[in-house]
Amino acid sequence: VIMSTPGSTAGGTARDDDHTALHYHAWGDPSVLKVGALRAPRADELGDGKLLLRVHAAALNPVDYKQRSGSQRGLMVFTFPIVVGFDFCGTVVARGANVPAQFAVGDVVFGCVHGLRVGTVAEYAVVDACVCARKPPDVSDIDAASVPLVGGTALRMLLKCNLDFVDEYKQYADLVNVL
Repeated sequence: VIMSTPGSTAGGTARDDDHTALHYHAWGDPSVLKVGALRAPRADELGDGKLLLRVHAAALNPVDYKQRSGSQRGLMVFTFPIVVGFDFCGTVVARGANVPAQFAVGDVVFGCVHGLRVGTVAEYAVVDACVCARKPPDVSDIDAASVPLVGGTALRMLLKCNLDFVDEYKQYADLVNVL
């Protein structure tokens, strides 16, 4: 989990449009990981259905180290540097076009990035609104960020098992399918 202030210079020299992120510039073992300043995503660059978040908490999963090692590089085109992280919890700071009205600037949301997109272990992240949910006020930011990928995986498995008690969760099948 990385939580810091905008414009911090951990691991590098910051510019006004930088943010701190855990990233790498080449495939490899954990030694390729760096915490440092990268260009922050900007609100005026958001695409359709995208949210810009100020990240409060992010989780790391086994898929992060598999991706960093390069074993997943054939699945899609990657451009270095790559910011790690799939799961997130953060505050909406900007909305792209065609974002559902349920998400407003200032809302605290959590979720898992769509597909193999990454980049949540940073001060700011761009995420798809379709994989976000509002964080319940009685759930901590860290707890909210720790559930999406593993929770979606567990729910997908339970739905495939066709267990009777899972019927009430079938309403979430579409969400699981986008994770």
